[in-house]
Amino acid sequence: MKVKSLFLISWLLCIFSVCKSSIQIQEKALSPDKTLSFAFNRLYFKDTIKFVECTLINNTDSTFWILAYDTVKSQEKTYIHAIFSLQEKKNGKWKDSDLGFSGNGIERFSLKPGEKLLFETRDFDPTAEAIIIGIDVRMRTSDNRLRILREIRTDEIKLPQ
Repeated sequence: MKVKSLFLISWLLCIFSVCKSSIQIQEKALSPDKTLSFAFNRLYFKDTIKFVECTLINNTDSTFWILAYDTVKSQEKTYIHAIFSLQEKKNGKWKDSDLGFSGNGIERFSLKPGEKLLFETRDFDPTAEAIIIGIDVRMRTSDNRLRILREIRTDEIKLPQ
């Protein structure tokens, strides 16, 4: 019985170590002098609807992927409509917002070294005092799968009332 237990424990430890090693992220993408940045550009209005424009910039040596459901060309700019998280500040308190997106039509968009992507959204409460937007960035692992590396977030974006 002890031999079977030891065999089972050894087998489980082996599987765990293989699984753990297969999802290691390439360290070169995490170099402190080369980063991803996600910055607020401007707030603008289209037919009384507030829009936020941000830029995602890849200053690393690695390619990242962003999940999005489409791109839109507007005034000679191409915007990506990425899947994002949103926090809204109302009455001085922050809360997570549920966007309610179904997930239909999601594609992966690459962000190669040195590239910039414009991001646009209007899916926030127009009465909010401020918002913070986050996007999950993904990277290929040693087993050639895309895994979430981290969520990159904007600073607090104050909205005019």
